[in-house]
Amino acid sequence: MSTAAVPEGSTNRRGQETVFLNFSHLSPGVVSALFTQGLLDNLRTGVIFLDTHGRITAWNFCLEQMTGIGNSVIGKKFTPSLLQMRDLHGAKIEDAQCPFSKWLGAREPITDRFHIVGRSGRESQVELNFHPVITADSQLIGAVVLIVDTSVQIELQRQLDDLYAIAVLDPLTQVANRAEFERILDEYVRTHQAVGLKCSIIIADLDFFKQINDNFGHHVGDLALVSFAQLIKQFVRSHDFIARYGGEEFVILCANCDESATLQRAEEIRESLAQTKQTVLNGKSLTASFGVSELMPGDDATSLFVRADHALLKAKELGRNRVVTASAMASNQLGVQLETPLPSATSVPWRQLQRPPMISEEYAAKTPLILLLQKIRGFMEETKAEILRIEEKSMTFRISQADPKRPSRPISFILDVDLETADKVPKSRERFKNTEVFLRIAIDQVRSRWSKEVHTELALRLHKSFLSYTMLLDPTNHIQPVEPATKAQSRY
Repeated sequence: MSTAAVPEGSTNRRGQETVFLNFSHLSPGVVSALFTQGLLDNLRTGVIFLDTHGRITAWNFCLEQMTGIGNSVIGKKFTPSLLQMRDLHGAKIEDAQCPFSKWLGAREPITDRFHIVGRSGRESQVELNFHPVITADSQLIGAVVLIVDTSVQIELQRQLDDLYAIAVLDPLTQVANRAEFERILDEYVRTHQAVGLKCSIIIADLDFFKQINDNFGHHVGDLALVSFAQLIKQFVRSHDFIARYGGEEFVILCANCDESATLQRAEEIRESLAQTKQTVLNGKSLTASFGVSELMPGDDATSLFVRADHALLKAKELGRNRVVTASAMASNQLGVQLETPLPSATSVPWRQLQRPPMISEEYAAKTPLILLLQKIRGFMEETKAEILRIEEKSMTFRISQADPKRPSRPISFILDVDLETADKVPKSRERFKNTEVFLRIAIDQVRSRWSKEVHTELALRLHKSFLSYTMLLDPTNHIQPVEPATKAQSRY
């Protein structure tokens, strides 16, 4: 027997076993020898040998296991009905259209995929590799058909695709999730900095989303989020990137796009959203606020994101349903200016903090004190805050936030909340009509030996979350910052 005819096992790029044969040297005697010595029966690939009339001259053990059909087929002509062959669309292949007969006439190697059904009723998707056997003097003496069951690989690939989707997609809106955004953002920034191209980011946040959940239910709130995500997709290009950052907040990375073009796109999204009647909201429309920032020389992913986030907060302060750019904030040329400056701080004699915090602001709330305390208690339960100190109108909590760079090491913040009823501050109450309670909110970061970086963006998010939960996010409640932000060492 020619050694050139001995099969050798290998694996292809799908991880499946393939067989290499020097078919030009095969002869009926060689075929018989291969089966006599059991070489082909040891393969995990189905093998059929056909003569020039399409009759089966060999049928290995792997194919018997795959189909439940034994070597009783030897000497019979192969027909598609033997294996109930169907194409990938499920259409039955008639015996008169047997592909093997056509391929024998073509005398060319062919690879194709089909569905087959064995005697057990099990359906498999297989890959058929058809190889004509031609002698050295160009005489056709038959063909070898290699059959690989790809069903397992297809199922594994489907499972891998499902796992990938779980890892990178937000299950509700089917856009990328926060973890995937943070990974992609780093790549976007590095790539655009390396090649010198423009790149911008949009952060969008639905306005008054908590009211939707409260008035219509969380299911309707979910539908509103899905609707917003679908609308955003209409305004982005294939090489842009959309993600749900969390809650009702979405981010859009605009590749090769400067701030001016990104501002225009954000305005288009904002206008379209405001004009779209939402059936689930009884015909009412949604609005959203937007912050836009362009990648600048020396930027990293964090600085690009933080500028856009600050612009988003400013859009909220200016009345919502608007777009604010980071450059407009820097030049103090916002599209909507306040008619009058914010009033001075109240005359409440707040207790003195041990150190200047990162954030310290004063608010005038129209909510009764007892209801406000209930909302604060709910916020603390939701954030799993640790109580450090609590008095009648003053409290201090420790709240942990996930470090974007090291999720296993949370960043802790100290949240101080001081309250005073308006009737105890008559001078200030005259300036703030219908005010029930004055609040001071102070946030500072707890620095440790492994977390010395100042996480301003996390502090701002905690601040915004608190205001949203206690219904103080409306800019009419805001008085003014009473102490400047600082990077001073924590008092804890």
